[in-house]
Amino acid sequence: MKPKPRACGTCTACCTALAVTELDKAQDVECSHVKLHKCSIYDERPVSCRGFSCIWLRDSAGSIVSGEFRPDRCGLVLDMTTGAVGSDLPQAFVAHELWPNASRQGDGERLICTLSRHSVVIIRALDGNRRLLGPRPLVAAYQRAMLVRSV
Repeated sequence: MKPKPRACGTCTACCTALAVTELDKAQDVECSHVKLHKCSIYDERPVSCRGFSCIWLRDSAGSIVSGEFRPDRCGLVLDMTTGAVGSDLPQAFVAHELWPNASRQGDGERLICTLSRHSVVIIRALDGNRRLLGPRPLVAAYQRAMLVRSV
């Protein structure tokens, strides 16, 4: 039986965590179009908003993220990096913190611990810092690939 698709409901976490260039909206600032826990321009929302679905929303089967880890409840909006064709950069989870230290406490910490057992997790903290977590060989490979890319 196919799992029931998840819905955002009152979660507007991505409306704060992500930048929206079409609206000149910076990261970590609530979008001015969020009204009463929903998007007031949903039918006319920008392409970048239409194209984004967090991992919690896409993973209706709960194979990666169970229902309890909805972004507005655990404090993390999860996405995946997209490796370029021919890139040796391992795919990684990206966790955007919604509040300070969300990845180091409560459900956010439990989610990060679970994901980082087998995958690289990039935590983008509210202060702009990034942390890499995961199995040492994968993190080392990710760091090497990023170093090569920056040269």
